Amino acid sequence: MTRHAREARSMIHSFTSLRMRSRAVRSAGLAVGTWLVLLAGCAPLPDVSGFASASGELALATRGVGEATVPIIRGARGDEAASTFAKNWGERVATMNAMARYADALAEITANFGNARRDAEALAASVERLAGESGLLPMGSSAAVGIATDIATLVVTQLQQARAARDLREALERVDPVVQLVAARLGRSISADAAAGGAGPGAGSGPGSDAADLAMFLNGAEEHFLTERLRETTSAMDTIAAARAARERTVSGLAQGNDEATARALQLAQIIDAAQREADAAAAPIDAELARVRAARRLLIATAQATDAWAMAHADLVRAMRDRRAISTDALADAAVRIRDIIRRIEDQ
Repeated sequence: MTRHAREARSMIHSFTSLRMRSRAVRSAGLAVGTWLVLLAGCAPLPDVSGFASASGELALATRGVGEATVPIIRGARGDEAASTFAKNWGERVATMNAMARYADALAEITANFGNARRDAEALAASVERLAGESGLLPMGSSAAVGIATDIATLVVTQLQQARAARDLREALERVDPVVQLVAARLGRSISADAAAGGAGPGAGSGPGSDAADLAMFLNGAEEHFLTERLRETTSAMDTIAAARAARERTVSGLAQGNDEATARALQLAQIIDAAQREADAAAAPIDAELARVRAARRLLIATAQATDAWAMAHADLVRAMRDRRAISTDALADAAVRIRDIIRRIEDQ
C-alpha cells in the first residue's frame, strides 16, 4: 500500500470515527432534551389551594349579602318584595357556590396531576358542571335563543379543545374563556350600575334576566324612606319656617330695644328649637333605615367587584400555570373581607 493510500485510509477512518462520535453526541443531546421536557411536564404545578379557599370565603360572603339585605327590603316594601328579592339573590348565591365547587375541583386536579388525558378530562368535566350549575346555557324566550346558541357553541368548542389538550396547562387555557363568561354574567347581574341601564325583568336568561330588579328593590326602598321622612317632618319644618318668618318681622323692634319685640323673639327661638328637636326625633329612625339601604347598595356593588376579582384571579392562575410561578389571590381574599365588613356595619346600625 502506497503512502498516499495509507494516508487516505487514515483520513477516512478518522472521519468515520468523528462522525460516529458526533452522532453519539447528538443522540445524547436529544435524550437530554427529551428528559428535560418530561421533567418539565412532571414539575409540580402552582398551589391552587389558596384560590379554592378564597373562592369558598367569597361564596359564604355572597350568601351573607342576601341575609343582610332581605330584612331591609322587607322593612321598606313588605314581605312579597323581600321574598322576590331573596329568590333572585338565591340564584346569585347558587352561581357563586358553583364557582367555589369548581375551584375546589381545580385544586384537587392540580394537586394530583400526572396523567395528561385524565387531568384534561377532569378539568373539562368540572367546567362543564360549572356552566350547567351557573345557568350559563338555559334556553329561555325566543329572543334569547340566538344568544344561548352562541354561548353553547363557545362552551362546547372550548370543552372539546380542553379534552384534546396535551397537558393540564393547555387545558386550563382552553376553559378559561368559559370560566370568565360565568363570572362576567354573575357580576353584571349583581352590579347596580349595570342594572340601572338594563332592559328590565325578563330580558335575557339565567342569573341576569332580572338584573334590574335588584337595583329597583333598593331604589324603591330608598324612595319609600325619603317619602316617609318628608311626611314625618313636614309639620315641624313648617312650624320652623313660620317662626323664622315671624322672627324676621321683629328685627326693627329689636333694633329699637322694644321689650315686647325682645320677648316675642325669645318665644319664637324656643318654638324653632322645639320644632327642630321634633323633626330630628322623627327623622332619626328613618335616617337609620336610609343608611342601611344605601349600605346595601354598596354591598351589591362590592359583590359585583368581588366577582371581577375572582375572574382576574382565575386568569392569573392560568398564567401562573404557564409561567410556573406562584398564584396571587390577595385581591380576591380582600374582596371577600370588604363584603363582610359592610355586612357587619349594616348589622351594627
